[in-house]
Amino acid sequence: MTPLALALSLALLVGGLILFEYLAREDLGLDLLFFERTVLRMAPDLPGRPSPL
Repeated sequence: MTPLALALSLALLVGGLILFEYLAREDLGLDLLFFERTVLRMAPDLPGRPSPL
């Protein structure tokens, strides 16, 4: 698998998981996995959202 294909696959996987979070109203913790301190500081009342905006 080429590096480009790997990067695109990862982007598709993360995007699909975020879409699943919204549709199923589940919190998989993806936002905390990547940006824990930032998310907890900026939006402690919005779990499961990749952006507090």
